[in-house]
Amino acid sequence: MPLGRPHPPASRRTARIHLQYVDGHSHGGPWSHGRHPVGSASRRPRHPDRKSLNLHACRHKPRADLPASNPQKIENDLMKYEIISEKMGGENVFVNVSAKTKEGLDELIESIVLQSEILELKANPNRKAEGTVIESKVEKGKGTVASILIQNGTLKVGDIVVVGKEWGKVRALYDDEGKKREIALPSHPVELIGLSGAPESADSLVVVDNESRAREVTQYRSRRKRIEENSSVKRISLDQMIKNAGEDEKNIFQIIIKADVHGSKEAIEQSLKEMTSEKIEIKILHSGVGEINESDVTLAIASNAIIFGFNVKANTQAKNLSKQEKVTIKYFSIIYEVIDEAKKIIEGLFENEVSETL
Repeated sequence: MPLGRPHPPASRRTARIHLQYVDGHSHGGPWSHGRHPVGSASRRPRHPDRKSLNLHACRHKPRADLPASNPQKIENDLMKYEIISEKMGGENVFVNVSAKTKEGLDELIESIVLQSEILELKANPNRKAEGTVIESKVEKGKGTVASILIQNGTLKVGDIVVVGKEWGKVRALYDDEGKKREIALPSHPVELIGLSGAPESADSLVVVDNESRAREVTQYRSRRKRIEENSSVKRISLDQMIKNAGEDEKNIFQIIIKADVHGSKEAIEQSLKEMTSEKIEIKILHSGVGEINESDVTLAIASNAIIFGFNVKANTQAKNLSKQEKVTIKYFSIIYEVIDEAKKIIEGLFENEVSETL
């Protein structure tokens, strides 16, 4: 774990601890891209109902050093999701921590190790590696960099891996201190370089025998994802079309989002979708990780959309095309600025509506 402490021996490692998120602030650093991690003894981070899986968790409440910190409010808010602390009769261990003052970090490690011993969570390092994606990003000079938590087995440089719908050969591994490693054992967090693209947070990593098998798996997963996306498209009947024609038409605000990491991208998407109302519909046409490219601008031209770049810039071709076609590209470094800008644009749409009526 990236807490500056030696890892527990293999027999005591928490092989199934992954990272979840509880708020939108950032401490910075390679392991906190915009949101705070919370250790949880779960193998399927995306599962919507951890209670049905009989899972236990060890959660931390960040920023305990701030004067305005209110740990009790966090506990109360989490109770809505049936996450109840031990002191209130639940099964979840809560620890107040501060990354700035190091308060509570020793207690957090001890709590995680104790949970692993109680639940008898063990890992076998003498097998092919399995892990979970914490975060991914695209860096200049390195390409795709994925933060992985190894849950079972040993990951080695040179292994062929499949991560979600991406694959690649492990070119380099870096630990939480930025040091190069040849192997990563269970419970070790590492940054992996060598994937074909940026995987989604919570995607699973598995080691396969060869490149042809990796391509076969990723192609199958890509097809499945396209089928799922197409099946989710709403089909409107003729009666519904006639009914909709008689209703007031909604203002549609179309956006393309590009961000430096998946965590930021997902947070922005969620915040913008929550702004959808009876009068305005926010439609996210495309979102991704990496610089704004010519394809993004072309899509914006075809759909009359605005491009939001979060901690990323447009490349030369995209800049030239956007100037030529007068496509709006807005750059941000703070998520709250993205929300404020979207609100201003929405308010502007309604102002135009009023002026036309007058």
